[in-house]
Amino acid sequence: MTVGADQVLPIVIVGAGLAGLTCAAALRQAGHAPVVLEKSRGLGGRLATRRRQEGAYDHGAVAVSAETAAFSEFLNGAQAAGHAAAWADHGVVGLPGMSGLVAPLAVGVEVRRDCQVQSVSRYRALWRLDAGGREIHAARLALAIPVPQAARLLGDAAPAELAGVEMAPSWTLMVAAMEDRAEIPDDVLSPLSGLARVARQSSKPGRAGPGVRWVVQADASWSEAHLDQDHEVAGRALIAQFLAFTGYTVAEVNWVAHRWRYAQTLRPLGQPCWTAPGAHLWLGGDWCLGGRAEDAYTSGLALAGAILHSESAA
Repeated sequence: MTVGADQVLPIVIVGAGLAGLTCAAALRQAGHAPVVLEKSRGLGGRLATRRRQEGAYDHGAVAVSAETAAFSEFLNGAQAAGHAAAWADHGVVGLPGMSGLVAPLAVGVEVRRDCQVQSVSRYRALWRLDAGGREIHAARLALAIPVPQAARLLGDAAPAELAGVEMAPSWTLMVAAMEDRAEIPDDVLSPLSGLARVARQSSKPGRAGPGVRWVVQADASWSEAHLDQDHEVAGRALIAQFLAFTGYTVAEVNWVAHRWRYAQTLRPLGQPCWTAPGAHLWLGGDWCLGGRAEDAYTSGLALAGAILHSESAA
């Protein structure tokens, strides 16, 4: 592989979810020009929306809420700018989809999409990334991706602390029905028997459409037990749970399943980010603190702070 001058970058962030883009925006505000590498075509990670013929589904995070002043200020700013709206007492949702919450963070930041990093290694004083046959060198590297993916990229260089972090998958259904159920009065419910959350998607701000749409999320144990099943098999098992809970019949609904392999944090790292002393390497994400969107935001700010501190300490 050859290395071009434009591929020797001062700061590279892998992952354009909320943590990675929060970090990038903070670094840009401090006068830096980070480059974000994202394997998919979209932004936001699990702040995601799937658009189908019958309408849109926020099939990752259903809504977000704030417990800290910093994230509350971020959400208030997003609402004031028209990038988000309050959804009754269920939290805040992005506009027109959940990625609307992160899109402003990417303004002015170079984000290379469809750029999947396949391996990371140390090369002299730099980090060398294999991005699908292209070699990119970075002076400073932040991995803002799920911890199993970060550990896989780093290989033998992965810190031992990562082994203590435990994440779980989540199977999700996007369900469309022509009619609502009056006997389901709430927009967000947390039933038992494998279902972690059932949310009436079509009641959200900016999500109007024909009929009614639901997002159905399985809990961690159910998702783990069905992890390796194909989408059709797992979906049929999960839709049976939904039908039993809501009273719909199979003829009344259409559905499609999606698997988030690293959606839930069962045991977090316990600190906002991880730093490799002297190696110019940082790791972060919601998994550092607990798995909520707010945890990703807090981790992103911590990543930026640690990178800036390394510069001032050099």
